[in-house]
Amino acid sequence: MSILGKLLIVFNLLAAGAFAYFTLENWKLRQGLTWEAFDRQVRLEGVTLEAGAAQPDLSPRRVAFHIKMPNGGPVYTSIPKDRFESLIPQGGTRFGGEPVADQTTEINRVQQKVLASLPLVEGQVPPARLIALRMYLLNLARSGAERDGVNALFDMLDPTRSTGAKLDLPYLGSTNSQVNALQALVEIAALGGPQVLTDDVRATRVASAREAVKRFLKGEKSHGLPAGTKENDDADRTATNALLSALADRAGDDEKTRLVAAMTADPKGWKELANLAVEPLADKASIDRSVDALTKFVVGKALTPTEAAYLEAVKTLIRPPALGFVLSQSVNDVATNLLNSKFDEAALPAPDATRANSAGGKARKIAHILFHLDADRHANRVADVAADRKAWHERVATIVGLPEYIRAAEAQANEYAEASQRLISVITEEQSAFEASYQALQQKVLSLYSQWLTLDTQLKAQEAITKENVRLKDERLTERDNLLKDLDDATIAAKNELAKLQATQKRLFTIQKDLRNAQAAILALEKELRLLELGPEPKRGATGN
Repeated sequence: MSILGKLLIVFNLLAAGAFAYFTLENWKLRQGLTWEAFDRQVRLEGVTLEAGAAQPDLSPRRVAFHIKMPNGGPVYTSIPKDRFESLIPQGGTRFGGEPVADQTTEINRVQQKVLASLPLVEGQVPPARLIALRMYLLNLARSGAERDGVNALFDMLDPTRSTGAKLDLPYLGSTNSQVNALQALVEIAALGGPQVLTDDVRATRVASAREAVKRFLKGEKSHGLPAGTKENDDADRTATNALLSALADRAGDDEKTRLVAAMTADPKGWKELANLAVEPLADKASIDRSVDALTKFVVGKALTPTEAAYLEAVKTLIRPPALGFVLSQSVNDVATNLLNSKFDEAALPAPDATRANSAGGKARKIAHILFHLDADRHANRVADVAADRKAWHERVATIVGLPEYIRAAEAQANEYAEASQRLISVITEEQSAFEASYQALQQKVLSLYSQWLTLDTQLKAQEAITKENVRLKDERLTERDNLLKDLDDATIAAKNELAKLQATQKRLFTIQKDLRNAQAAILALEKELRLLELGPEPKRGATGN
């Protein structure tokens, strides 16, 4: 082959290599652009609400991930595992974790992580657990009324606030029907044992409780009628008449049957409410039946087992049993099941928009929980905490999608705005009442001030007299103390002189004793001298030579 042919072969090989290189670079660029578009679409829409169909033949290097690209783009059912791990942010240390492909898996994962973080000691409820439960429940509360219910739950542990707190426990209900039913339950439970009351008091309190039941049932009537039923329609009049008959004195089974038949939209719930309507509430047995009916009605409206459990526990708090009731354990049961019910309700399947838990409703519930779960850290400016919260919200925004993320923030902002308006209204009402009370109290204060001036003058005169008496008393006390001191000194001196006198007497006695002994010695000596000088005396009766 000629040199030119060899050169052409080399140039062709070089051209082929360059073509292959630029083709590969172009493919990588297109892959990068495709992935960027995929990533932006995920961040915009979020991951799917629920896991898709199982893919048993999926490669170990790929992960099931369902998403449809816009504008007639492809439908993805799986993506590479390394892409998946980089797509979903880790989310920080507090709530973060492994990547997930759907929102239901995420809400279940976070639920387990939150429950694992709650302190637990076997056989008792540590205060730290109750503090953490209160924090999470306040974070996830959707309205001011729900926050009042959560605060009331934990105020039950304070004996000085438990009475008022019990009145707010009904706000723990998740629907208006549950709240109204629990409020009626509070009224009925307040009766206690009517049979131990006097006739007049019993009649008044029973009438008040019966009126509360009547208000509740009238308010609940619309939920028992078919949708679209207007006031004074045949169905509405029939239901109203049946309800009034059941609420009349001495109503019985016939009235209950007619009432349940009239409430065609909710015969199951109104079966229990019909039992409530005919109860006279005049004795403990009737009250027990009424409490059971309300409890079954409230629990029957629960969407999840945990919601039913916490509503049962709320009933126990409102009307505690005589034996075996532990307040802290009961509060813990309500709080734990209430927290679980929020996660469980958000995780319920949503197959279509006709269900109560529609796809849109489920997405909003999940976004609300994930967005507000760490609301207690929103004002924390510690660098590590702020960074961890930022990482968590990056994960939340990716999983739920930016529209739902923004909607969750706006919903809470609107709630705070409404709360501020309610607060301004309450402040205005209280200010008006305060100003009226202030004027009355001001006049009373002026009158009391005049009385105080008179009494103050008398007090000052009395204080002057008292001061002079104290001065004179102090002088007398000083004189007494001086005399007592002089007496003590004189007593000590007398004791000293007495001791000296006794010592002198002792010496004189010794001297006298010595003189006596000396005198006796002198007499004996004189006797011996006389004997020597004169000789022995002759014996009486002797004769001379």
